[in-house]
Amino acid sequence: MEGARRRVRIFGRELFVVREGEGSAPPLLVLHGFPTSSFDMRAALPSLAADRPVIVHDHLGFGFSDKPARKPAEHVGREAFSYSLLEQAEMAIGLWRELGVTRAICSGTTMEPAWSPSSWPDASAGSCRSRS
Repeated sequence: MEGARRRVRIFGRELFVVREGEGSAPPLLVLHGFPTSSFDMRAALPSLAADRPVIVHDHLGFGFSDKPARKPAEHVGREAFSYSLLEQAEMAIGLWRELGVTRAICSGTTMEPAWSPSSWPDASAGSCRSRS
């Protein structure tokens, strides 16, 4: 993966970040799915960064980011981490603030598609609904 690579300390933990591309357009923030890492973006990153900055990071516990111990339900300290989506979102938002991102386009990947053309009767009309 090309681009500037570094580790950024957020809330006392380090996240691995890749930033590629330049321009005045709002950056594209790419969130990897579970259980993967920013490495999944390596082939697409040059194309995505052709006309704007792209920022992709490894979520805490994945790739080259820190991997703190899992926090038990009764634990109230900050040395462990629950790996909840809420905590991962707080880490991502903290990272983007640290990087000075005030406006952006956000995209993500997952192991399973959020919609499937065969699962909705009106999919042929071009609509899709998120599964909850």
